[in-house]
Amino acid sequence: MNPSADGTVRLGRQVRFSLPVDDLDAAISGGVTNSFAGWPRPSGLAPYYSLTLEIAGHADPASGYLMNIKRIDEIVRARLIPLIADRVRQNDREPGQWLASAWPMLESEIRTACGGRLGSATLGWTPQHHISYRGEGKMVYLTEQFEFAAAHRLWSPQLSEQDNRDTFGKCANPNGHGHNYLLEVTVGGEPGAMPLGRFERTVRSTVVDAFDHKHLNLDCPEFASLNPTVENIARVIFDKLADESAMGSRLACVRLYETAKTYAECRR
Repeated sequence: MNPSADGTVRLGRQVRFSLPVDDLDAAISGGVTNSFAGWPRPSGLAPYYSLTLEIAGHADPASGYLMNIKRIDEIVRARLIPLIADRVRQNDREPGQWLASAWPMLESEIRTACGGRLGSATLGWTPQHHISYRGEGKMVYLTEQFEFAAAHRLWSPQLSEQDNRDTFGKCANPNGHGHNYLLEVTVGGEPGAMPLGRFERTVRSTVVDAFDHKHLNLDCPEFASLNPTVENIARVIFDKLADESAMGSRLACVRLYETAKTYAECRR
């Protein structure tokens, strides 16, 4: 829950669930047993989803709650999971449209429950893919993860040798060091109008193939004179992907994890 200067907070709650294909109705109506792993639980192999609602507003002075998370769970389970189950039955393959069509109902439920504002609804169908809707007409946001391994050395010619060592520590070692980078790329567009294959091919050819198993300082011209910090790498990747004609979608955000604890992000 993130505070802001005027007292507004943003509360996020994720609900995980499966839709067993043999008996969806029984699964939805059954009792909750392990909501951490997901409920309805799978029966053998089953489609798995996570649904995250982000709500903005002011916390209640008495309880300290913006909204009771149990109520968020109830809304998702009673209203949204049946809707998604129905779309799955109909072989509707546009999850962005699922969220857009459910938005007025969700917005009304949230406003009635706590007086807050629904900021986003995000549906994940694999750990590496999720799609978000923010109430912006037909615009949805698709996020996909990629990875690449690369070495780099942090060193600035504008600093003295001692200042470099003081600033970058072990990262200034002459032969460099490596990371397994996790890249999240977010694009925006209308449901069904974002060519996923084209998007993936562009990221792979433009970023992954260019940087994977390379020494960024030595092998990549982008960093011949640019210190390859995670901040600079994220900016370079954003600029490389900003051509909408190549992506087939509008680039919205690049987030690059250098480690599980450190990331840099560039947004449009």
